[in-house]
Amino acid sequence: MGSEDGPGASESAAKSAAVEERYRIEREKFDDVSAAQELGPEAVLSADMTFARMCREDTYFPGMADYVGDLRGKSVLELGCGTGETSVALARSGANVSAFDISPGSVEVARKRADMNGVADATEFVVAAGEDLPYEDGSFDVVIGSAVLHHLEVERAGPETRRVMRSGALAAFSEPLANNPVVRFARDHVWYPRKSERGTDVPLRYSDLRAWGEHFDEFTWKEIHLLGMAERLSGWRWKFHTLHKIDRVVLDHVGPLRPLANYSVIFARRA
Repeated sequence: MGSEDGPGASESAAKSAAVEERYRIEREKFDDVSAAQELGPEAVLSADMTFARMCREDTYFPGMADYVGDLRGKSVLELGCGTGETSVALARSGANVSAFDISPGSVEVARKRADMNGVADATEFVVAAGEDLPYEDGSFDVVIGSAVLHHLEVERAGPETRRVMRSGALAAFSEPLANNPVVRFARDHVWYPRKSERGTDVPLRYSDLRAWGEHFDEFTWKEIHLLGMAERLSGWRWKFHTLHKIDRVVLDHVGPLRPLANYSVIFARRA
């Protein structure tokens, strides 16, 4: 019989310690980000700012609203809600929104934002990690996430995400890619306006996307932000809509350029 103090136990303890250290780094990073936010009048979104409108106007969310469809009366989970702007837009769309984040500071700001926007009754925020979701099996019709999957361990968070999705549930995500070596170098070594601290996140490669896809019955992605990644160099002060229109044509028809894109939108379904 094996000993509880054998190699297996040591390896498990080391993995657990590594996970807790990753969580600590992420909590501290995003607690600092949320502490810098002051929710003034601009935190109140316009009355018609639904998720559909957000997806039309945000160059990182193309096609996501069309994929998940009408959200009225749907139970929606937002992975890694940050300070809650998307959660508010989802609630404005008629959804019953559950949302979580690893950062207590972010969750506090998200609750305040929801209250300021009059959707506190349609939203519930908790502090949690994507690898250990505090929800019952089959709880949600729709799952939404923005720049969150690349913070998670796919071998744990993938099954957890699927577990809380009902039969027929849909999921849509927007995630940074790491296939372009120039982009990888810039993220690690080049300063640009509003560049955030790296933390422990690892932008996704195609192998990571395929690993996520194994946990769903249907899974596909579409590359975005090739020329449009110039927005990042401006610190997102300007939206380069013409470049994004060119991107749509180029990325649809010139396959060899797709690995150079900076971002992707991801669509998944549980049968």
